[in-house]
Amino acid sequence: MADDQVYQPLPPEELKQLIDSFKVGFDLLTVTLIYGDTLIGGLEKSWGWNGETINIGFNTKAGRRFGSSHIVVIPNELVANIYLIPLSSESIPRLEENDPQLEFLRELGLGEKVDRRLYVQDYPNPLATIIEDNNINVCKQRGLKLYGYVEAALSRESIPQEGIIFSRDFILYADWEFFSRQLHGAVTVSTNVPIAGVSKDISPSLQAFVFKHLHENSQKIRRVQDKLEPTGVNEIFVQGCILVPEPAEDTDIEGENCILVYCANSKEEGEIAYPALIKRKSLKYPLEFLGQVNSPLILYGELLPVPMDVYGTYHENTILARAIGYLQT
Repeated sequence: MADDQVYQPLPPEELKQLIDSFKVGFDLLTVTLIYGDTLIGGLEKSWGWNGETINIGFNTKAGRRFGSSHIVVIPNELVANIYLIPLSSESIPRLEENDPQLEFLRELGLGEKVDRRLYVQDYPNPLATIIEDNNINVCKQRGLKLYGYVEAALSRESIPQEGIIFSRDFILYADWEFFSRQLHGAVTVSTNVPIAGVSKDISPSLQAFVFKHLHENSQKIRRVQDKLEPTGVNEIFVQGCILVPEPAEDTDIEGENCILVYCANSKEEGEIAYPALIKRKSLKYPLEFLGQVNSPLILYGELLPVPMDVYGTYHENTILARAIGYLQT
Protein backbone atom coordinates (compact mmCIF):
# COMPACT_ATOMS: atom_id res chain seq x y z
CA MET A 1 0.00 0.00 0.00
CA ALA A 2 1.41 3.42 -0.98
CA ASP A 3 2.33 5.73 1.87
CA ASP A 4 -0.31 8.29 0.93
CA GLN A 5 -3.05 5.80 0.01
CA VAL A 6 -6.17 6.35 2.09
CA TYR A 7 -8.78 4.08 0.48
CA GLN A 8 -8.91 0.73 -1.28
CA PRO A 9 -9.85 0.68 -4.99
CA LEU A 10 -13.34 -0.42 -5.90
CA PRO A 11 -13.57 -4.04 -7.16
CA PRO A 12 -13.97 -4.07 -10.98
CA GLU A 13 -17.48 -5.55 -10.81
CA GLU A 14 -18.71 -2.84 -8.44
CA LEU A 15 -17.03 -0.13 -10.49
CA LYS A 16 -18.64 -1.33 -13.72
CA GLN A 17 -22.08 -1.55 -12.07
CA LEU A 18 -21.66 1.95 -10.69
CA ILE A 19 -20.57 3.38 -14.05
CA ASP A 20 -23.58 1.84 -15.77
CA SER A 21 -25.90 3.70 -13.42
CA PHE A 22 -24.77 7.12 -14.68
CA LYS A 23 -25.84 8.89 -17.86
CA VAL A 24 -22.79 9.41 -20.03
CA GLY A 25 -21.93 13.09 -20.47
CA PHE A 26 -24.83 14.57 -18.48
CA ASP A 27 -24.45 13.48 -14.84
CA LEU A 28 -22.14 15.60 -12.69
CA LEU A 29 -19.88 13.24 -10.75
CA THR A 30 -17.25 13.28 -8.03
CA VAL A 31 -14.54 10.64 -8.43
CA THR A 32 -12.72 9.90 -5.17
CA LEU A 33 -9.20 8.57 -5.70
CA ILE A 34 -7.52 6.09 -3.37
CA TYR A 35 -5.35 9.00 -2.13
CA GLY A 36 -8.39 10.95 -0.94
CA ASP A 37 -8.26 13.49 -3.79
CA THR A 38 -11.44 14.16 -5.76
CA LEU A 39 -12.03 14.91 -9.43
CA ILE A 40 -15.24 16.53 -10.67
CA GLY A 41 -16.78 16.10 -14.11
CA GLY A 42 -18.94 13.91 -16.30
CA LEU A 43 -18.22 10.70 -18.18
CA GLU A 44 -16.65 11.72 -21.50
CA LYS A 45 -19.33 12.21 -24.15
CA SER A 46 -17.93 9.63 -26.54
CA TRP A 47 -16.60 7.36 -23.82
CA GLY A 48 -17.26 3.65 -23.65
CA TRP A 49 -16.20 1.17 -20.99
CA ASN A 50 -12.88 -0.51 -21.78
CA GLY A 51 -12.52 -2.29 -18.45
CA GLU A 52 -9.29 -0.48 -17.60
CA THR A 53 -9.87 3.27 -17.25
CA ILE A 54 -12.53 5.88 -16.63
CA ASN A 55 -12.54 9.03 -18.75
CA ILE A 56 -13.88 12.14 -17.05
CA GLY A 57 -14.61 15.29 -19.07
CA PHE A 58 -14.79 18.88 -17.87
CA ASN A 59 -14.72 22.31 -19.46
CA THR A 60 -11.88 24.81 -19.68
CA LYS A 61 -12.12 27.95 -17.59
CA ALA A 62 -13.14 29.85 -20.73
CA GLY A 63 -16.56 28.31 -20.05
CA ARG A 64 -17.48 28.08 -23.72
CA ARG A 65 -20.09 25.59 -24.82
CA PHE A 66 -18.28 24.47 -27.98
CA GLY A 67 -14.65 24.02 -28.80
CA SER A 68 -12.08 22.84 -26.29
CA SER A 69 -12.54 20.92 -23.06
CA HIS A 70 -10.47 18.49 -20.98
CA ILE A 71 -10.43 14.71 -20.62
CA VAL A 72 -8.65 13.04 -17.69
CA VAL A 73 -7.97 9.30 -17.93
CA ILE A 74 -8.19 7.56 -14.54
CA PRO A 75 -6.90 3.97 -14.16
CA ASN A 76 -9.48 1.76 -12.42
CA GLU A 77 -7.04 0.88 -9.64
CA LEU A 78 -6.98 4.53 -8.53
CA VAL A 79 -10.77 4.84 -8.14
CA ALA A 80 -12.09 4.46 -4.59
CA ASN A 81 -15.64 5.60 -5.32
CA ILE A 82 -17.82 7.67 -7.63
CA TYR A 83 -20.71 9.80 -6.43
CA LEU A 84 -23.48 11.54 -8.30
CA ILE A 85 -23.65 15.23 -7.36
CA PRO A 86 -27.37 15.94 -7.04
CA LEU A 87 -28.37 19.18 -8.73
CA SER A 88 -31.82 20.67 -8.53
CA SER A 89 -33.73 21.05 -11.77
CA GLU A 90 -33.29 24.84 -11.57
CA SER A 91 -29.50 24.69 -11.15
CA ILE A 92 -28.71 22.26 -14.01
CA PRO A 93 -27.29 24.23 -16.98
CA ARG A 94 -29.65 23.81 -19.94
CA LEU A 95 -30.14 24.97 -23.53
CA GLU A 96 -32.14 28.17 -23.80
CA GLU A 97 -35.43 28.10 -25.69
CA ASN A 98 -34.01 30.42 -28.36
CA ASP A 99 -30.70 28.56 -28.68
CA PRO A 100 -29.70 28.52 -32.41
CA GLN A 101 -28.67 24.86 -32.30
CA LEU A 102 -31.95 23.85 -30.70
CA GLU A 103 -33.90 25.86 -33.28
CA PHE A 104 -32.01 24.10 -36.07
CA LEU A 105 -32.84 20.70 -34.59
CA ARG A 106 -36.49 21.74 -34.37
CA GLU A 107 -36.41 22.43 -38.12
CA LEU A 108 -35.19 18.86 -38.60
CA GLY A 109 -38.01 17.61 -36.39
CA LEU A 110 -35.60 16.52 -33.66
CA GLY A 111 -36.13 19.28 -31.11
CA GLU A 112 -38.41 17.30 -28.82
CA LYS A 113 -35.98 14.36 -28.67
CA VAL A 114 -33.05 16.43 -27.45
CA ASP A 115 -31.95 16.30 -23.82
CA ARG A 116 -31.89 20.00 -23.00
CA ARG A 117 -29.30 19.61 -20.27
CA LEU A 118 -25.79 20.75 -21.13
CA TYR A 119 -23.03 18.18 -21.05
CA VAL A 120 -20.73 18.60 -18.05
CA GLN A 121 -17.94 19.26 -20.57
CA ASP A 122 -19.92 22.35 -21.70
CA TYR A 123 -20.68 23.84 -18.27
CA PRO A 124 -20.38 27.65 -18.21
CA ASN A 125 -18.68 29.77 -15.57
CA PRO A 126 -18.34 29.99 -12.64
CA LEU A 127 -18.63 26.17 -12.56
CA ALA A 128 -16.13 25.72 -15.41
CA THR A 129 -13.37 27.63 -13.62
CA ILE A 130 -13.98 26.03 -10.22
CA ILE A 131 -13.95 22.51 -11.65
CA GLU A 132 -10.91 23.10 -13.88
CA ASP A 133 -8.82 24.63 -11.07
CA ASN A 134 -9.53 21.64 -8.82
CA ASN A 135 -8.98 18.97 -11.47
CA ILE A 136 -5.80 20.41 -12.98
CA ASN A 137 -4.14 20.50 -9.56
CA VAL A 138 -5.11 16.90 -8.80
CA CYS A 139 -3.97 15.69 -12.24
CA LYS A 140 -0.56 17.34 -11.79
CA GLN A 141 -0.13 15.98 -8.28
CA ARG A 142 -1.08 12.42 -9.23
CA GLY A 143 0.46 12.32 -12.69
CA LEU A 144 -2.85 11.58 -14.43
CA LYS A 145 -3.05 11.82 -18.23
CA LEU A 146 -4.92 14.90 -19.34
CA TYR A 147 -6.02 15.44 -22.95
CA GLY A 148 -7.51 18.32 -24.85
CA TYR A 149 -10.89 17.60 -26.44
CA VAL A 150 -12.09 19.56 -29.48
CA GLU A 151 -15.59 18.92 -30.72
CA ALA A 152 -18.29 19.98 -33.08
CA ALA A 153 -21.44 21.57 -31.75
CA LEU A 154 -24.05 19.11 -33.02
CA SER A 155 -24.11 15.34 -33.14
CA ARG A 156 -23.85 13.90 -36.65
CA GLU A 157 -25.85 10.81 -35.73
CA SER A 158 -29.00 12.27 -37.31
CA ILE A 159 -27.32 12.77 -40.71
CA PRO A 160 -28.52 10.23 -43.33
CA GLN A 161 -25.98 7.78 -44.70
CA GLU A 162 -26.05 9.51 -48.08
CA GLY A 163 -25.24 12.84 -46.46
CA ILE A 164 -27.31 16.02 -46.49
CA ILE A 165 -29.16 16.67 -49.74
CA PHE A 166 -30.99 19.97 -50.36
CA SER A 167 -34.30 20.14 -52.21
CA ARG A 168 -34.65 23.92 -52.47
CA ASP A 169 -32.53 27.03 -52.95
CA PHE A 170 -30.66 27.71 -49.76
CA ILE A 171 -27.96 30.10 -48.54
CA LEU A 172 -25.61 28.38 -46.10
CA TYR A 173 -23.25 31.29 -45.70
CA ALA A 174 -23.18 34.95 -46.64
CA ASP A 175 -21.01 37.88 -45.69
CA TRP A 176 -24.03 40.09 -45.05
CA GLU A 177 -22.01 43.24 -44.38
CA PHE A 178 -20.20 42.80 -47.70
CA PHE A 179 -23.48 42.40 -49.59
CA SER A 180 -25.10 45.29 -47.74
CA ARG A 181 -22.39 47.52 -49.20
CA GLN A 182 -23.20 46.14 -52.67
CA LEU A 183 -26.91 46.60 -52.12
CA HIS A 184 -26.67 50.12 -50.73
CA GLY A 185 -27.42 52.61 -53.43
CA ALA A 186 -28.44 49.97 -55.97
CA VAL A 187 -31.71 48.77 -54.45
CA THR A 188 -34.11 50.44 -52.07
CA VAL A 189 -34.22 48.67 -48.74
CA SER A 190 -37.23 48.81 -46.45
CA THR A 191 -36.71 51.61 -43.93
CA ASN A 192 -37.66 49.37 -41.01
CA VAL A 193 -34.56 47.22 -41.65
CA PRO A 194 -31.54 49.54 -41.47
CA ILE A 195 -28.34 48.53 -43.25
CA ALA A 196 -26.36 49.21 -40.08
CA GLY A 197 -28.18 46.37 -38.34
CA VAL A 198 -27.82 43.89 -41.14
CA SER A 199 -25.65 41.45 -39.17
CA LYS A 200 -28.37 41.13 -36.56
CA ASP A 201 -31.49 41.52 -38.68
CA ILE A 202 -31.06 40.17 -42.22
CA SER A 203 -33.75 41.69 -44.44
CA PRO A 204 -35.61 39.68 -47.08
CA SER A 205 -34.32 42.19 -49.62
CA LEU A 206 -30.73 41.40 -48.73
CA GLN A 207 -31.24 37.63 -48.92
CA ALA A 208 -32.97 38.05 -52.27
CA PHE A 209 -30.02 40.15 -53.45
CA VAL A 210 -27.58 37.31 -52.61
CA PHE A 211 -29.72 34.76 -54.50
CA LYS A 212 -30.04 37.18 -57.43
CA HIS A 213 -26.28 37.69 -57.50
CA LEU A 214 -25.61 33.94 -57.67
CA HIS A 215 -28.32 33.29 -60.28
CA GLU A 216 -27.26 36.16 -62.55
CA ASN A 217 -23.65 34.98 -62.52
CA SER A 218 -24.48 31.31 -63.09
CA GLN A 219 -22.64 31.40 -66.43
CA LYS A 220 -19.43 32.21 -64.54
CA ILE A 221 -19.73 29.22 -62.22
CA ARG A 222 -17.15 26.55 -62.92
CA ARG A 223 -15.91 23.34 -61.44
CA VAL A 224 -12.68 23.23 -59.49
CA GLN A 225 -9.73 23.32 -61.90
CA ASP A 226 -5.97 23.00 -61.58
CA LYS A 227 -5.36 26.71 -61.12
CA LEU A 228 -7.15 29.15 -58.87
CA GLU A 229 -7.81 32.04 -61.25
CA PRO A 230 -10.35 34.87 -61.00
CA THR A 231 -13.60 34.83 -62.99
CA GLY A 232 -13.80 38.64 -63.00
CA VAL A 233 -11.33 41.29 -61.88
CA ASN A 234 -10.75 39.66 -58.53
CA GLU A 235 -13.74 37.39 -57.98
CA ILE A 236 -14.48 33.71 -58.48
CA PHE A 237 -17.57 31.52 -58.73
CA VAL A 238 -16.92 27.82 -58.26
CA GLN A 239 -19.15 24.78 -57.76
CA GLY A 240 -18.21 21.82 -55.63
CA CYS A 241 -18.26 20.19 -52.21
CA ILE A 242 -17.10 21.98 -49.08
CA LEU A 243 -14.58 20.05 -47.00
CA VAL A 244 -14.07 21.11 -43.39
CA PRO A 245 -10.75 20.02 -41.83
CA GLU A 246 -10.89 18.76 -38.24
CA PRO A 247 -9.84 20.35 -36.01
CA ALA A 248 -10.74 23.59 -37.74
CA GLU A 249 -7.93 26.03 -38.49
CA ASP A 250 -8.69 29.71 -38.08
CA THR A 251 -7.24 33.18 -38.56
CA ASP A 252 -8.45 36.80 -38.61
CA ILE A 253 -9.42 38.61 -41.83
CA GLU A 254 -11.14 42.02 -41.99
CA GLY A 255 -11.24 41.97 -38.21
CA GLU A 256 -13.30 38.76 -38.22
CA ASN A 257 -12.44 35.23 -37.13
CA CYS A 258 -12.24 33.06 -40.27
CA ILE A 259 -12.13 29.27 -40.65
CA LEU A 260 -10.17 27.53 -43.38
CA VAL A 261 -12.22 25.13 -45.54
CA TYR A 262 -11.64 23.55 -48.94
CA CYS A 263 -13.78 23.46 -52.07
CA ALA A 264 -13.40 20.37 -54.32
CA ASN A 265 -15.34 18.73 -57.15
CA SER A 266 -16.01 15.75 -54.91
CA LYS A 267 -14.92 14.25 -51.62
CA GLU A 268 -12.80 11.61 -53.30
CA GLU A 269 -9.15 11.53 -52.28
CA GLY A 270 -6.74 13.06 -54.76
CA GLU A 271 -9.19 15.74 -55.92
CA ILE A 272 -7.91 19.26 -56.56
CA ALA A 273 -9.21 21.46 -53.74
CA TYR A 274 -9.27 25.24 -53.41
CA PRO A 275 -8.53 26.84 -50.03
CA ALA A 276 -11.25 29.20 -48.80
CA LEU A 277 -11.70 31.32 -45.70
CA ILE A 278 -15.19 31.71 -44.24
CA LYS A 279 -16.16 34.17 -41.53
CA ARG A 280 -17.40 32.26 -38.52
CA LYS A 281 -20.14 34.76 -37.68
CA SER A 282 -21.49 34.70 -41.25
CA LEU A 283 -22.33 30.99 -41.24
CA LYS A 284 -26.04 30.32 -41.51
CA TYR A 285 -25.48 26.59 -41.15
CA PRO A 286 -23.76 24.48 -38.44
CA LEU A 287 -20.05 24.19 -39.20
CA GLU A 288 -20.02 20.50 -38.24
CA PHE A 289 -22.80 19.81 -40.80
CA LEU A 290 -21.27 21.90 -43.59
CA GLY A 291 -18.80 19.20 -44.58
CA GLN A 292 -21.60 16.62 -44.68
CA VAL A 293 -23.57 18.37 -47.46
CA ASN A 294 -23.47 16.32 -50.67
CA SER A 295 -25.51 18.68 -52.81
CA PRO A 296 -23.30 20.67 -55.23
CA LEU A 297 -22.70 24.06 -53.63
CA ILE A 298 -21.77 27.36 -55.25
CA LEU A 299 -19.00 29.32 -53.58
CA TYR A 300 -18.60 32.97 -54.49
CA GLY A 301 -15.67 34.98 -53.21
CA GLU A 302 -12.68 37.14 -53.96
CA LEU A 303 -9.07 36.07 -54.28
CA LEU A 304 -6.49 37.07 -51.71
CA PRO A 305 -2.76 36.71 -52.45
CA VAL A 306 -2.41 34.24 -49.59
CA PRO A 307 -0.32 31.22 -50.65
CA MET A 308 -1.59 27.84 -49.47
CA ASP A 309 -0.65 24.21 -50.00
CA VAL A 310 -3.74 21.99 -50.17
CA TYR A 311 -3.32 18.23 -50.36
CA GLY A 312 0.01 18.65 -52.17
CA THR A 313 -1.20 21.29 -54.65
CA TYR A 314 0.26 24.78 -54.25
CA HIS A 315 -2.07 27.75 -54.71
CA GLU A 316 -0.84 31.33 -54.90
CA ASN A 317 -4.25 32.61 -53.83
CA THR A 318 -6.91 31.78 -51.27
CA ILE A 319 -10.62 32.53 -51.65
CA LEU A 320 -12.23 34.87 -49.12
CA ALA A 321 -15.77 33.50 -49.31
CA ARG A 322 -18.61 35.98 -49.68
CA ALA A 323 -21.45 33.48 -50.23
CA ILE A 324 -22.04 29.73 -50.26
CA GLY A 325 -25.38 28.47 -51.48
CA TYR A 326 -27.35 25.79 -53.26
CA LEU A 327 -29.28 26.61 -56.42
CA GLN A 328 -31.72 24.21 -58.01
CA THR A 329 -30.89 23.59 -61.65
